This record gives sequence, C-alpha cells and structure tokens, in this order.
Amino acid sequence: MCDGAHSFGLLNYTIPTLGFDYYGTSLHKFLSAAIGNGMIWIKKGNIKKIWPLTCTAKPRSDNIRKFESLGI
Repeated sequence: MCDGAHSFGLLNYTIPTLGFDYYGTSLHKFLSAAIGNGMIWIKKGNIKKIWPLTCTAKPRSDNIRKFESLGI
C-alpha cells in the first residue's frame, strides 16, 4: 500500500510500475482539485476483496467503479 499524497503530480511515474497493490492520493495538494477529491488505485486482482464504504448493489464486484461516490 502506498500513500502517494505528496508524489502524485510532482514525480514522473506510472502507478503499476511502483509494484504496490494499493495506491491512494489526494488530488487537491498539487493538482488544484477541490478539497475532498482523492483517488485510489487497486490492482485488478484485489478489487473484488475490498468492500466500498458506501452502499452498493454489488459489494463483491470486481469493477473499480463500485468505489465511486458522487454527490454532496
């Protein structure tokens, strides 16, 4: 697992080449996104193992979009 809050947007790399199973970052620090925006990258084989924090119809889905939370 990698906390990439201070590296994303500053360093030139691709997330899969780092070798982590999970990578998270806050997008407001160096990319000027609104506060509260973040990103999580999960290795494809691990998506099904992790349940989202908000309700979803298929918590055991292997679709990364189950983690999206849109709204206020």
